[in-house]
Amino acid sequence: MDFNHARQTTRKRIEPKTPTINAIIHLSEVICGRDFWKEGRTVERLGMRERLRAMAAEHLRGVEPKRAVIDSGQQLQGER
Repeated sequence: MDFNHARQTTRKRIEPKTPTINAIIHLSEVICGRDFWKEGRTVERLGMRERLRAMAAEHLRGVEPKRAVIDSGQQLQGER
């Protein structure tokens, strides 16, 4: 088993099941003629990956996350 397959399998096991919101997104895609799964917001597109990594590392070490990291006041990429 390669690493990529293991990662995908693990992700499928821990992701919450969201059939209702998935149906709403699907209906919205049909109505709007757009692919919201491809266009949607992701951690990367919001510029939050490093911030979330730091917070997760602090949590695993048992350290309370710094408010400055959470409330940095930085505008997220793509938002105005």
